[in-house]
Amino acid sequence: MSRDNPLGHILSELDDLGEANTVQLALTEIHPRPNQPRKHFDPEQLEALAHSIREIGVIQPLLVHRQPDGRYILIAGERRLRAAEMAGLESVPAYVLEGGEEQIRAAALAENLSRADLSPYERAEGILAFLETRLSMGREDLLTRVRSMANALRKGWHDHETLTDAPGQVILKLFDAIGYSLRTFAEKDVAIFRLPPDILELLRSGAVPYRTATIIARAPEELRPELVAMALEGKPESEIRAAVTRARKKASAPTKQYAKRLRSVARALAKVDEVPPEAERLIDQLEKVLGLR
Repeated sequence: MSRDNPLGHILSELDDLGEANTVQLALTEIHPRPNQPRKHFDPEQLEALAHSIREIGVIQPLLVHRQPDGRYILIAGERRLRAAEMAGLESVPAYVLEGGEEQIRAAALAENLSRADLSPYERAEGILAFLETRLSMGREDLLTRVRSMANALRKGWHDHETLTDAPGQVILKLFDAIGYSLRTFAEKDVAIFRLPPDILELLRSGAVPYRTATIIARAPEELRPELVAMALEGKPESEIRAAVTRARKKASAPTKQYAKRLRSVARALAKVDEVPPEAERLIDQLEKVLGLR
């Protein structure tokens, strides 16, 4: 994905987002956006940023939107806002963005895509949230549409209706603007939303990082509660991965032992001239139990 200037790129490609004015706002005047895709913030990175802000201040202004009641809603820059609070600042510079919900989502998406630490979940959620507003389309309908478009592109059906109609053109224009493949998005990023509901909710709430969530989702179902507890306790990804490995080895040990015994039986049978009737009966029984006959 192009990261040269995604904010400027999208703002030039999509509709006018209105003029942004820079002001100095008190931290108490800025309120978080309820549907902000980003939920997880690394404590060590926040502390490092707070240290930098103590030394040189907030260099890049936050992006906010002024509400009719006078409140300022944060559109982009929550990490900077949290670090500024940690640094003891009382106010921060901010761009005040004018425009409607669609324009706000476009600006938030562009700002978020400029982050080097953007997770696949945050990217997918940001893109889908913007398209839902832009197209007035529900999440499931939008996911169906994106998969259909990706399938048409994969098969070379460039005149397919989903690619040439108005919604299709909006979607293609967005992915062209952000320099990201629609096919990759449909085949990989969208798979995030097939995660087990409880794991997806952990991602949405920011309780666990994306990589940790995928490790837990791939683990045996009976092991997931233990892994979730470890993640919520702040255990590192390496410990959670090691717990999965240990559990799988433990689960496979009895099976391997039985397989070893059966191989010994097979070798013994190969040496006899005639299989005893009782052994043949037991073999028949075993095949039935295992569904081999």
